[in-house]
Amino acid sequence: MRRALTIGTRRLELYRRADRGPDDAPLRFRDAVAARRLVGKLGQAQVAMATLRRVAAETPGAVPVGATDDEVLDWLAVRLVRQELYLVDLGQRRALPSPAGEDEDDAPKTDPTPPPIKKTHWVKFKLQDDVTGEPVPNVTLKIKLPNNSVVSRTTDANGMIAIENLGGGSCSVEGMTDNEALAVTKVQ
Repeated sequence: MRRALTIGTRRLELYRRADRGPDDAPLRFRDAVAARRLVGKLGQAQVAMATLRRVAAETPGAVPVGATDDEVLDWLAVRLVRQELYLVDLGQRRALPSPAGEDEDDAPKTDPTPPPIKKTHWVKFKLQDDVTGEPVPNVTLKIKLPNNSVVSRTTDANGMIAIENLGGGSCSVEGMTDNEALAVTKVQ
């Protein structure tokens, strides 16, 4: 006795211990609660529930004829934990061909691998007075980027310059375009 069942696109097969083959890899459940969680999903489909009732009816002394769906599902969960019945996951069901009769090779292909994560880098500079440690606002710096281009950026009220979306590599301060009284004393 082997019965085919489905949960969404997932195909399962239910069978008794006596019908187990040497290559079968049945699902294992640590307890009846875990088994009940899965068979509860089966019970949501009328066709699957009818199949489960047939299995119960074919098993002597299983559940009374007028048992509720919940009683049948509880009975099945206990039998799965005791390994009196087995459930094998056969994988995903293939999509049906389109009604227009398109050949499977004509269907658009989708790549199951996610696109690579684009790595972006950033750099922040803080310009501060060497003696007082106070930020120095409104100073324009020339900054050499990892691609060897040089850009000019002006410090904000906190003496900060932030540049985002850079390629990997290093940046350097090439000089200042104003405030000639200032000099770079230390780069951290």
